[in-house]
Amino acid sequence: MNRVIVLLAVSLATALAQPSQSEKAEKLLQECTAPGETAKLLCAAYINGFMDGIAMQSINNRRYICWPKDGLSAFQAVRIVVKWLEDHPKNLNKSGRSEVMLALEDAFPCKE
Repeated sequence: MNRVIVLLAVSLATALAQPSQSEKAEKLLQECTAPGETAKLLCAAYINGFMDGIAMQSINNRRYICWPKDGLSAFQAVRIVVKWLEDHPKNLNKSGRSEVMLALEDAFPCKE
């Protein structure tokens, strides 16, 4: 029964964690730092989905993010993104998606 509840919660969080194309980084930061487990789960689901998308695509055969060999949990990625957003307040009016990309690319650059 507990597994069913967790599965439903994660499914709901993933569905709800789809921001509009115009969502600003400031709103993403607010969601990721809001108190409560639901907010943390929604934020982690959004960033985890973003990470999955990056892992599945290659743009012009160039990798923009080289993940650590030991992997990266969604909650670790949330901490990286939150720190990036807090360290770059001038970018909070920009796209949340682009700032997540920049944060992860900065944390895990590929050597060319």
